[in-house]
Amino acid sequence: TIKTYITTFNHLKLFNEKYKYDLQFNTINSNFFSSFLKYCTEKKITNNSIGRLVKIIKSFMHYTNNKKIHNNNDFVKELKVFNEDTDLIALSEIEINQIEDLKDISDRLSKTRDLFLFQVYTGLRISDLTKLKPENFNIIEKVITLTTMKTQDKITIPIEDKVIEILNKYNFILPKYSPQKYNEAIKDLAKKANIDKPTLTIKFIGNERVEETKPRYLLISSHTARRTFITNLLLKGVAPEIIMKITGHKTRKSFEKYIRITECDAIEKVREALKSN
Repeated sequence: TIKTYITTFNHLKLFNEKYKYDLQFNTINSNFFSSFLKYCTEKKITNNSIGRLVKIIKSFMHYTNNKKIHNNNDFVKELKVFNEDTDLIALSEIEINQIEDLKDISDRLSKTRDLFLFQVYTGLRISDLTKLKPENFNIIEKVITLTTMKTQDKITIPIEDKVIEILNKYNFILPKYSPQKYNEAIKDLAKKANIDKPTLTIKFIGNERVEETKPRYLLISSHTARRTFITNLLLKGVAPEIIMKITGHKTRKSFEKYIRITECDAIEKVREALKSN
């Protein structure tokens, strides 16, 4: 969160230097929005990244407005947050097996694999994974109970024997990485597991559509594990409402961002359903 605020602040400084825009509370309006969009487009910032910047500016404006620091209400309707579909992926069962079956890997990648698979098996965010303590685990009932960092919701996650094996390996105190080093190690792990299928990615910068083909391992991060957990449960027939209870999602809209069912999976599931009729 701190990093994203610093990034937004730095962009506003650069924007101000380039456009000489009079950045005051009462000048955050339609003129600011159009000028800031032009700046972001020239900097080749994707629409979703622009959306995150605008969201932070909007949050700050709401906060300062509530504190009676200004009385500008124009920003509410003038600052529009983009939120386009992205090419974020989920791993298939085969790809999960490729990671599970890796042999002769370094201690760094071995710990990374354990943490990543722990996320795949539980759907936990990295922020919650790093805060887990022995008291969060109930091995007799095979559940993890915690209050999530992001939403402060209390959730209970059923766990399988694979999770308990990882916990026993580390005496119920999991290894810790910084998010950046963890995500770098995940990519190295996925590359080692030969998850390298060329994958087309599409992003938008303003009205420009940018296509790029990357090896699949470059698209994998800690958040991929959470998407994988959700997507694979859906493919196994678990109802969305039940999964949401486990993951802590409050709205269907936020939950659906994590669903990454491929066209092949969809065709196969429809075929199975048609055969059963």
